[in-house]
Amino acid sequence: MQSMVSGYAIVVVSSLRFNLPDTVVDLSIAFVQNCTITSTVVNKQGERSMAWFLYLISVVWIAFGACAILYTQETRDMAKMLLSKTSRPVLSALPFAAGILLIISASSSGHPWIIRLFGVIGLLKGAFVYLNPQDMYNTTISWYFEGLSEQAHRFFGIISVILGTAVLSWVI
Repeated sequence: MQSMVSGYAIVVVSSLRFNLPDTVVDLSIAFVQNCTITSTVVNKQGERSMAWFLYLISVVWIAFGACAILYTQETRDMAKMLLSKTSRPVLSALPFAAGILLIISASSSGHPWIIRLFGVIGLLKGAFVYLNPQDMYNTTISWYFEGLSEQAHRFFGIISVILGTAVLSWVI
């Protein structure tokens, strides 16, 4: 898979190469007034792969879960601050984009049906946040941040660690 992102930035140059089982990930970043980020993921057989996204999402889930378990109140406060400062259309784009990428990357998994299910859930979540039927988004957010106990937040952290580890172990 070849992807490219352009924008404006200051000067930084970096190049990373990861050799994962059956996959080579090249990430080259060159910022000089006009930023260009290119990444290429090719498996050892020369086929393009979306395994990089499954690795990324599983590491994010594991990191979030670990923070929710170990630093419950701090994680809750930071998430509440981020959600309050970000507009709803932007927040809806994140799970929607993640859902699309999960559906596309499902073929890089040993269990593609569950990765596609996570993708569909992401699409539904993005639509729910964007449409906000009967102000349910705000009700859900206030319930999550003010109504749940610390044990419930830790439980969600445990679920996140388990899902992240499972997805990480399913990548082909």
